[in-house]
Amino acid sequence: AGPVKIYWLDYDGRRQHYMDLAPGEALTQPTFARHWWLVVRNEGGQPCIGLFQAVAGNSRIKLSKSAR
Repeated sequence: AGPVKIYWLDYDGRRQHYMDLAPGEALTQPTFARHWWLVVRNEGGQPCIGLFQAVAGNSRIKLSKSAR
């Protein structure tokens, strides 16, 4: 329902901010296998929406509002 922040987790597990996505925006992010990506809702980093590990080859992560 609101913007999200995209972070790459570096080799020491620290967040490296990559970008903010507004509702409806998309991101294509080149990455390497075994890299971790974090998606959070707000400036304080809470709540976590997802934690994803890139795999070899092409993969896609789609975030969307779930039906209730």
